[in-house]
Amino acid sequence: MDTIADHTDGFRGSPAYAQWRELLHHFYDPFPVVEHFVEVR
Repeated sequence: MDTIADHTDGFRGSPAYAQWRELLHHFYDPFPVVEHFVEVR
């Protein structure tokens, strides 16, 4: 994954994410917040 869209749109819209969500989402309470950062030098 090279961009935020690759993660937010690509992965989260994929069959792999659907399977991950089905298997693991019930372990999260509350569900974690995902934040994206860019390194600043």
